[in-house]
Amino acid sequence: MKTFLVLGLFIGVLFGELSAEEYKGKNDWEFNLAPFYIWMMDMKGEVDIGSKNGEVDVPFDEIADNLEAAFIVNFEGMHKSNFGFLVDVLYMDLENTVGPSVMRSNVDLDMTLVELSGLYRIQKDKHIFDLIAGIRYAEIDIDVLVSSVGPLNGANPKKNVDWVDPLVGGRWIWNFDEELSLIARGDIGGFGVGSDSAWQVGALIEWKPFEHASILGGYRVLDIDYDEGSGANYFRYNLKTHGPIFGLNFKW
Repeated sequence: MKTFLVLGLFIGVLFGELSAEEYKGKNDWEFNLAPFYIWMMDMKGEVDIGSKNGEVDVPFDEIADNLEAAFIVNFEGMHKSNFGFLVDVLYMDLENTVGPSVMRSNVDLDMTLVELSGLYRIQKDKHIFDLIAGIRYAEIDIDVLVSSVGPLNGANPKKNVDWVDPLVGGRWIWNFDEELSLIARGDIGGFGVGSDSAWQVGALIEWKPFEHASILGGYRVLDIDYDEGSGANYFRYNLKTHGPIFGLNFKW
């Protein structure tokens, strides 16, 4: 809930600013919205709660069996002054069972990631370079059920945590054809402020068969390593999420 309150406040302020007199020019802003954004993700890593370890290993070819719900949207705007913004929201509900029958771990993971970043654009011929700086809010709600023979039977550690990471990065857009563009992005974050480390890379091909709509396809990798507490209160989230991405993008 906090995530969507923050997002709603940000969008409200943004459109409040857009309605101000200094931005009343119709062509001052260019917007991109990708509401139909599919990430065929493969998640691999581990989640530790106290002394309990929950292994997460979900290949994307089993995604339909493990992903219970997902919501991904990307929205950005660029002003004629070459300053802009980017909002990226990811919600995922994943349930995965791993291990042999005598020591089986069921991991129920709810993850929400919201990126709010500012952009500064440098353009030269067919090449566009965007400098990126912002924050990424993360909320993790995890429940690990360990079914085993012996004293661990019935162990059911749970954890709900959230944090905010600063991030910096860049994006390169190459419009090598009237209807085709290559988009590559990378960023790093965390720096011990929230997570110990967080990094992301991705590449997309954008096909623009229509004036106000395009089709996106590519690959995205996101790696987050976060830990807090000690002893029975220790928590570590160390997961790499990667896989093909596809979407529709609308421009106006």
